[in-house]
Amino acid sequence: MKIKLYAAPEARGKGDGSSFENAIGGLDAVIAASRTIEENVTVNLSPGVYQLENTLLLDERDSGTTFIGDNAVISGAAPLAAWKYAGDGIVYSEVSPSSRPTQFYVNGERREAAAPAFVVQNSVHIQPRF
Repeated sequence: MKIKLYAAPEARGKGDGSSFENAIGGLDAVIAASRTIEENVTVNLSPGVYQLENTLLLDERDSGTTFIGDNAVISGAAPLAAWKYAGDGIVYSEVSPSSRPTQFYVNGERREAAAPAFVVQNSVHIQPRF
């Protein structure tokens, strides 16, 4: 028999995980809870964005755990703000030193960069194609 746990991106560990209304918390909380159960677990993700602060690591403790959810997005994306013009059609924004951008979105639409993004002294430099 599979045990069901429920998570919601806005939940802060308030519930027992028995339903979406009583979601146990976000992704980290529901993974931690599922690891305490010896039976197979189905994790139900409510719609929304589950923002990752760190790399999502699943291991042998998660064997037998199934994650399902309509319109649930697990994202490691970070918005870029305070764009500055560097000349020659290049704009840049400050980023975390560990950032390695692989995709570029403008107003929710994926855009191709005219040249690959590159990181220089904690800034991401992109020559966007508009």
